[in-house]
Amino acid sequence: MPVVSVDGLDVAYNDTAVLQDVRFAVGSREIFVVLAPGAAGKSVLFRHLLALEPPPPGAIRLFGQDLGALSGRRLTELRRRIGAVHQQGGLFSALTVRENVRLPMAELTDLPPSTTDVMVDLKLMRLGLHAAADRLPAELSAAQVQRAAVARALALDPDLLICDDIVSGLDRQALDEIKQLVREVRDAFNLTVVLMMPHGEVAMALADRIAVLDAGRLIGCGAPDELAASGEPRIRQILLGEQGEAAGPGLAGLFAPLGAPG
Repeated sequence: MPVVSVDGLDVAYNDTAVLQDVRFAVGSREIFVVLAPGAAGKSVLFRHLLALEPPPPGAIRLFGQDLGALSGRRLTELRRRIGAVHQQGGLFSALTVRENVRLPMAELTDLPPSTTDVMVDLKLMRLGLHAAADRLPAELSAAQVQRAAVARALALDPDLLICDDIVSGLDRQALDEIKQLVREVRDAFNLTVVLMMPHGEVAMALADRIAVLDAGRLIGCGAPDELAASGEPRIRQILLGEQGEAAGPGLAGLFAPLGAPG
């Protein structure tokens, strides 16, 4: 059974179609990237996967459960199995890294502070943030902000991690850190990971499979090497950047080992 199943998802606002007949499935422990240029619908898909906007019945199943048919306690229980990272991390600016990570535990569990303190410290050490635990988000690097956001998303030990564009605005070194982080988190926490992003290079180097979304429609889905060999010009254009191959490194560079210089 897929961890995530999207089957014929249609979303429209004011009679304007945003997502049209989107279909894909994500297997256990897979790193799955939804790759799309700006305004192509990836953030709308992110919100529907979290049921922040209820999907139509039958359109999205998580762990075999129909999101469109759940409400109240059953939806809350399902959401506790999901960790979410929003654009720019979504950290609370007035809270330290430690306080941001503790927040889901304080709000959604009855655990005593002595227990949550240990859990928070373990997450921070695992994510390489223990030295930054008492800093505010404004005092962190861009890569550290994303690490802290991932640590908060993992606070309740979810089975599924969904991230909305955790790579935009990062420099080359930070991108390499994020690529390494995602694989480490997947392996260490035994997670399934779904990433929404516009960055073809990172998607190609990181994903087990990629779904290419363009103007709300799925135009390709497969392993990175399969998509790179596609004869569809638009798929290759999105993979390599909006200006085509001249905008980024050649395909050989996209498959460099994680952490290798780009």
